[in-house]
Amino acid sequence: GYQKKSSRAGFYDYKLALKEALTESYKPVVKAHFAHEYVLQGESVMFSWEATDATHLKMDGRDVAVAGQEELRFQQTRPIWLKARNEFSSAEICVEVEVVPLPNINSFSADALMVKEGQLVTLRWQTQHAKRVRLYVNDQEIKATRIAEYKIDLHRSTKFRLVAHSARDLTSTEETIDVRVIPPVFIDRFTVSPLYVIQTKEVKIDWLVRNATSIRLQPDGNEVNASGHLKDRPNENPKTYRLVARNELYVEQREVIVNVFLVQIPAIKLPVPPPLPVFNNLAAMPRSGQIRRTTQQIQQQVAAELDELITLATQPKPQKPGRWYKLFIDRIRL
Repeated sequence: GYQKKSSRAGFYDYKLALKEALTESYKPVVKAHFAHEYVLQGESVMFSWEATDATHLKMDGRDVAVAGQEELRFQQTRPIWLKARNEFSSAEICVEVEVVPLPNINSFSADALMVKEGQLVTLRWQTQHAKRVRLYVNDQEIKATRIAEYKIDLHRSTKFRLVAHSARDLTSTEETIDVRVIPPVFIDRFTVSPLYVIQTKEVKIDWLVRNATSIRLQPDGNEVNASGHLKDRPNENPKTYRLVARNELYVEQREVIVNVFLVQIPAIKLPVPPPLPVFNNLAAMPRSGQIRRTTQQIQQQVAAELDELITLATQPKPQKPGRWYKLFIDRIRL
């Protein structure tokens, strides 16, 4: 009966059916899985696989054992292809693991890091791969996922902290900004006493300053402490003392003028003693006692003149010459 065409066709159909049955019966079965459903970008995860009824197995185009495990590291989500085969058939599967990207804060800034009390401060930021964003103002939480800036009036120094969370809250990153509120400078005290002084006499300078980082006393320009005192001898009229206190945002200064009366001591001409007399004979010559008395009289007269001149000269010179001053000048001229 095999000589008949119908019989030959039936034989070929049987052979094809037998081949298909064997192919289905011995088709490889591939199973694979990751240790976790998702993994953080850059981290490793264990990958396991097993292929039954397979003589060869390839993973992403490279030959591997039909059963095993391997630690894989991912930077982004991508499929893993496994292809098994035997003499009769082959099978192929694709397995993926979710790779969660790392959150990133591209920028976080404030328009000013030092402000005056009550000044408006604006914060701005940009994030990437952040599922959730939170802004903390002195540990007070503000939801900032859907905003990119925040404005606030500051009355005290404040710490701002921006936190960006990844998907599934696997990790987070943060940045901080400290904004300082600078208080104004106060000069509580700056005195110079006395305000009227004779040249070469001392004056006392006293001061007290708050909230200053730099304090200078002029005209010398010396750096001084926040509080203190010192003494000085002014030598010009008028003498101006100025205290300049400053910090990062404020400058405060105060000045005191001291009137100095300059002492002008005129040149004093001593009287020329008369020439000694010439005696032709010894009888006419005065005795030593008479000479001594004459010398004492001259010394007393000179001393009296000097005392009077010094008393007048050391008196304060007025701004406009008065009657007594003209008399003083006339006296010197005499």
